[in-house]
Amino acid sequence: MAQTITIEGRAVPVEDKFFSLSPEEQNKTVDEIAKSPNFRNMPMASGKPATSEFEAFLRGGAAGLTANWYDELAGAAEVNRGRLGFGGTVFGGTKPLEADPEKRQKTYEQARDEVRARQATAQREHPYWFGTGEFGGAAVGTLALPEARAATVLGRAGQAALSTGLYGAASGAGAGEGPQDTLTQGLIGGGTGAVLGPAGSLALDALSPLGTKVVNTWRGLTQPRAEGERRLADALSRDWSRGGPGLTPDEQAALQQAGTQTSLADLGGERTRSLARAVADASPEARASLEGLIQPRWLGQGNRIAARVRDIGGGARAVDDLEQLQTAARAANHPAYQAAYAAGEHGIWSPTLERLSSESPAFLRAMERAVTSGRDRAAAEGFGAFNPTVRFENGMLRFERRGGSPVYPNMQYWDYVQRQLRDMAAEAAKGGSKDAASAIGSLHKQLLAELDRLVPEFRVARRGAAGAFGAEDALEAGHNFVNARAGTPAEQLAQRQAFAAMSRPERDLFARGYASNLADQIRSRGWNRDVLNANFINNTPARERLHQALGPQRANELETLLRGEGMVDLLRKAVSGNSKTARYLAGLGLLAGGDYLAEGDVSIPHISAGAAVAFALRYGNQRISQEVSRHIGEMLVSNDMGIVQRGRQLIAGNPQLFQAFRKGTDALMAGATSLITGRQRTGDALNDRAANDVLAR
Repeated sequence: MAQTITIEGRAVPVEDKFFSLSPEEQNKTVDEIAKSPNFRNMPMASGKPATSEFEAFLRGGAAGLTANWYDELAGAAEVNRGRLGFGGTVFGGTKPLEADPEKRQKTYEQARDEVRARQATAQREHPYWFGTGEFGGAAVGTLALPEARAATVLGRAGQAALSTGLYGAASGAGAGEGPQDTLTQGLIGGGTGAVLGPAGSLALDALSPLGTKVVNTWRGLTQPRAEGERRLADALSRDWSRGGPGLTPDEQAALQQAGTQTSLADLGGERTRSLARAVADASPEARASLEGLIQPRWLGQGNRIAARVRDIGGGARAVDDLEQLQTAARAANHPAYQAAYAAGEHGIWSPTLERLSSESPAFLRAMERAVTSGRDRAAAEGFGAFNPTVRFENGMLRFERRGGSPVYPNMQYWDYVQRQLRDMAAEAAKGGSKDAASAIGSLHKQLLAELDRLVPEFRVARRGAAGAFGAEDALEAGHNFVNARAGTPAEQLAQRQAFAAMSRPERDLFARGYASNLADQIRSRGWNRDVLNANFINNTPARERLHQALGPQRANELETLLRGEGMVDLLRKAVSGNSKTARYLAGLGLLAGGDYLAEGDVSIPHISAGAAVAFALRYGNQRISQEVSRHIGEMLVSNDMGIVQRGRQLIAGNPQLFQAFRKGTDALMAGATSLITGRQRTGDALNDRAANDVLAR
């Protein structure tokens, strides 16, 4: 029966034969026991632990960090490197490698068993400190393993099963003693790790939406503007990943040229507009910011497009420029005008001409001015000398006389008179005198009708190719072309042929007339009408007329502008939708901490996570939502791309944060595996054998 004796304050179990030894033999035995490797692992006779809590923590950490292979590593270090000290650190010089294999094996086993005994003592005396160290060591060791970066939940669970399973197998094998036990414990450890690893990974994936919600909610509370930047950047990035920017660079350039104000909200798609609608419903300040952009832009849409249409068609240029175009058109049709002038060379007069010249002061002024301007025009157009055969004395009309008979003006003079009337009507209209412009315009039409009757060749020359459009000239033909009916196939063919036969100046006049009338119709629709849905723009025949009248380049410019205006107007329609659902959710606080619904994310985990946090922080989240929404509203109407860049940085930070959480979860599962697979060492048995080995020797 074993009894206990005290040697240097430690309780040492010995067999009964120890007491039959002589005093000299007992003293010699005590000295040998005190020098044995495991002597310091024996408990103190006073009950004081042989190890400290700190030592237990360190030894547990070493066991966990090395997957329970620390004792074997310590033995190998003793054989190969030198005297082994506390914690596996080598102190002193390096010993030469022992040549005898048996001695090397004995050295290895002694060092290994000493560490095992010390670990066992520390684990027995301070189980919680040892376990904490072992858990932490295993966790730290697992951090060195590859990260689980699979794209799917099952893929990440599989990676976690592999990493913790491998660690569990190594830990179990390290805890085993002997080939059979090492294999058995390795299989048990691997299986345990293969179960715990996926369990932790799946739990993290299930809780990650809630974690994201919590992180974003906290940011919304402490940094509302930064959270607003994150949400706006997220909405824009998702829209861009699906279909590119809301406005193309060409559309942005066209809008800028037309004077249309754009913002970040216009660069996104449906998700960005949903966010705008949500923040407008959640915050009065956000709605005010958005409406400060939307309403003026919508109210000015008609005038803005009309001005750009007129500019594209050339109508924004001066009247003198129009006169130059008309002169160029006449020059291109020079032979036809020569024929008309020749047909009316011998003077033209009629009761209608007599009435107009005697009753209308404006008509008389046009005749007087034509005397002077006609000379300039005749020279410019290459018609040689010009003799009007009329003169004015103190405002009175006088005809030249030959042989006692008056010589009436020829067709060339009357052409210059009608052109003078046309210019006078345009000047009156430009000056805002609508009545005067109308009256002079009526005189002009009466004169043209009479001249066409008297000299049919003049009608042919004046109308040129525009006659196929039923117009007096190319300018009027373009003007009428805006609302032209489809016509029969033969009529359409005749118009296309006539258009192709037009000279370049005539085509420019045609485009100007078309653009001028189109602009007038756009402007006349009023501020509360949707210009973009007008039937003179938004249908296939209208677009075909647009391309024919303006030509491909100018038509594409206008269509690009109209597309851009249509895109930016989507924001108005979204914000003015007054979504009752969004208002209800805003009242519940569901728009705070992530705004999954506002951002268009309707996945069940995200909605559930959002609801859980929002209901838990209902009143606080309502305040957060309003504050964050106010900032988002301000940023939506801004053009600062730095907002998007900063928001993207925050978005990139969330996956990194949760990847760290995932790594930590794997480490925790590895620590749990180490605790489960680790066993109480056989150090107690070694300690009990220490004295008996001495007695046996």
